[in-house]
Amino acid sequence: MAADGVNELRLKLVHGQSHHNLLLALPTEEAGDVLTVRHLAKEVFIATGVPIPGQRLIFKGKSLKDPSEHLSKLGMKQDSKIMLIGKKPSPFEDAILNQLSTVEKAQEKTEKKQSEITLELDGIHRNYFPKDLKGEALAKLSKRLGMCTEDYMRILERLDSISIPESHNEGRLRRKTLVTKVQKCLDRIDCLSQGINEMLSRRP
Repeated sequence: MAADGVNELRLKLVHGQSHHNLLLALPTEEAGDVLTVRHLAKEVFIATGVPIPGQRLIFKGKSLKDPSEHLSKLGMKQDSKIMLIGKKPSPFEDAILNQLSTVEKAQEKTEKKQSEITLELDGIHRNYFPKDLKGEALAKLSKRLGMCTEDYMRILERLDSISIPESHNEGRLRRKTLVTKVQKCLDRIDCLSQGINEMLSRRP
């Protein structure tokens, strides 16, 4: 038996400027069960094209997060109004996010290299390295830091080349976050380079 003792439930869905009439009915194989948020989300996807993971359903000011929650226990009745926040996938926006994901992977790879250099430099600083080889090791680390800097600059150039419309909030936020990460990494490289130069200057 469905919500409120009926086999079907009519609901009104508001999605931005659009309005949809939903008719929820239990599948035959679920006869005797109750309508849940999961059933609602499925019908919302069919009506709007907004993927279930990207849906935010609101009823009487409450966000519906538990897929197993019974609609009857939420107080839904015939012609109850549901609000939806979310949007359909856009091939153009997805392409932008894919580009950003590629750049994010490049940033993570370069940051990993930088972390390895930091550990090696710390080992030299703690005298875990033969003294007669310190100069050569520091020079190699300095060169590797320079390569990381070049990688980061290329990443910033790639980010700048990605055209993101004002309406694509997620894309613009991800790019801004990534730019901030790269800038912080470059600041750390400056500190590491300064440390290397100081150690080289103290060598006899």
